[in-house]
Amino acid sequence: MFILLPFTAERVQYKTFLVVHETTVLELIIGYLLLNFILLAALNLAFYIIDAMSKIIFPRLVFITACIPSILYFGLLSWKWISTREFFHLLMTLLFIFTIGIWVHRSNKLRVSKSTTAFGLSVAVVIAVLSAQTVVPFAKWSTTTVSEVSNNSSSPNLIWLVLDELNTTSLLNKDGEIDASLYPGFSRLSQTSTWYSNAITPHTWTVRAVPSILTGSDVATSSDLPMEWLKLLPSNTHQFGYSDIGLPVCSRESCRSVSQLNATDFNIYFRDLAIVLGHKFFPSSLSGWIPSIENRWARFGKQPSRLDTMQWWIDDLQKATESDQPFVTVAHSLLTHHPWIRDGLESSFISPKINYSKNHFIPMTCDDPVTFASYFCSQELMMLSKRMYGLNIRTVDDVLVRILDILENTNKLDSTMIVVTSDHGFAFATNKDGRRIAPSDENYSNLVNVPLFVKYPNQVIKKTIADPRRTTQVLSTVLSEFQLVSPRSLDMPLSETPTEFKIDDNVQNIDLLDKSVWISGGGSLTEAENPTYPLALGVLSSLMATEFSLLQGSAKILTTKTLIFETFREAASKDGYYRSLLRGYIASDSCPTGNIAIVTGGLITGTIHRYPSFKLKNSDGFWGVAQSKSPISNPILYCVT
Repeated sequence: MFILLPFTAERVQYKTFLVVHETTVLELIIGYLLLNFILLAALNLAFYIIDAMSKIIFPRLVFITACIPSILYFGLLSWKWISTREFFHLLMTLLFIFTIGIWVHRSNKLRVSKSTTAFGLSVAVVIAVLSAQTVVPFAKWSTTTVSEVSNNSSSPNLIWLVLDELNTTSLLNKDGEIDASLYPGFSRLSQTSTWYSNAITPHTWTVRAVPSILTGSDVATSSDLPMEWLKLLPSNTHQFGYSDIGLPVCSRESCRSVSQLNATDFNIYFRDLAIVLGHKFFPSSLSGWIPSIENRWARFGKQPSRLDTMQWWIDDLQKATESDQPFVTVAHSLLTHHPWIRDGLESSFISPKINYSKNHFIPMTCDDPVTFASYFCSQELMMLSKRMYGLNIRTVDDVLVRILDILENTNKLDSTMIVVTSDHGFAFATNKDGRRIAPSDENYSNLVNVPLFVKYPNQVIKKTIADPRRTTQVLSTVLSEFQLVSPRSLDMPLSETPTEFKIDDNVQNIDLLDKSVWISGGGSLTEAENPTYPLALGVLSSLMATEFSLLQGSAKILTTKTLIFETFREAASKDGYYRSLLRGYIASDSCPTGNIAIVTGGLITGTIHRYPSFKLKNSDGFWGVAQSKSPISNPILYCVT
């Protein structure tokens, strides 16, 4: 039964996992089996101890007590496979047990050799069927042999930043320009670079989009990374970079996100396998204590935070610019990916350890329509999520400011090529999954239209190109600037306009980029009822920061159940505000008007948003953010008439 565990359908993308760990399917299976037998030995030891104790304590019930561990074990696996609807695996397990039973029953009638042969064949059939059904064949591209390139001190530098889940329209004001008041870093970059305002991603999923962008081919997968063209660079070029989800965007030796883990490759590999095995063995209701495997494709254990890896990368950039040797760096960052819990490089204002279950909820999007459709997918939520998203983008904007400052202070700005783009966007569509909407949907452009800024070496004049471009055209443009020839065929350079656009392997009509969909409806930060307090909605939003005692009307204090008040920032954000999350439950009939104010220090600091789908007896779930110029404490909720 343990042999079957590696082949249950947890969310592990085998090809990416194997690329990150530089291993093969055979080594993956061997690793799984080794861990399975270790777990099996541990359980056998536990069963032996229970059996020995039962002979002493319950000598007449030895047979029953000896069977209990086996019954519990089989029940646990059955629960796991039924809960995931993996009936095939359960059927094969029953067949496996049946085969053993037949072998035991007939062992006295058959010769041992025949019995052993029958048993071995049965096991082989089970493993073969499961392997054929679930394991994706894996093959790495063969390494292209490249002759040694001589040193070239005049070679330009390259900073290539691929963000995750950032769309173009989120950066714009109502006039369709970069909102300089909100995002001074993006605005500053655009002043001396070329902005391809209608850049299109080839894929709407990271595991395909990032390899395609970095290799210049829309058919690329994670097995095509790290990029072969890096071998063409002059031998004195300093290379470094990282990916927050473990994609090998650079060599294992130069990726800071690997070296900072303080663990050997062997330990990382088997730790990842053990974590995956835990999720495969235990039903989801019992595996909450195991590190999640939902948000990355490897390194599931102790993982540096997104800010940690970004800080390491910035530190490396600082050192590289202080040297005379040319540098090339590629980074794939999740700073703009949900959960949107930041408004700058300071600590988050919502816990980074978020559980999206019904009993521990915060605003989210329709990522998972099965789980969240009846809870979160509302117009109000989309508005809140857009504004949290906009605040979160400030984190990357701070990064861009720091990058430009470093380059200017070290006189490397003119000689450096800067590429800032994104793997895909996000469509804030009510009652729809923002990553699986149809091309005909009005929000589709927010999913596929991504930022693309290219500051060419020595460029000092702003330029905007509105004709559509593919992000796979970047690499050809980069190699042209470095005067290198790729060993593989690439997409055309950015100087040319494509006539065809494939998105997720299907040709799409690109006459759909309506930026007004984002701007309308008060969803952006600039269009908020109160831009200073963007997370306050409704009629109370205009009263933020006013004395509650001056409010005209009636108000009553609301009693909450299981109120959770979280402040994770010890200092104000870059705009001078402290923000804190409030969530919990409130009586369903306690505020008929629906106007609920958060009051702290005598001031109105936020509004509360109720989710009637979240029930706790006769109470509804609520969520809100308090925002103040001073530290927030002792919040009180008032129903205002």
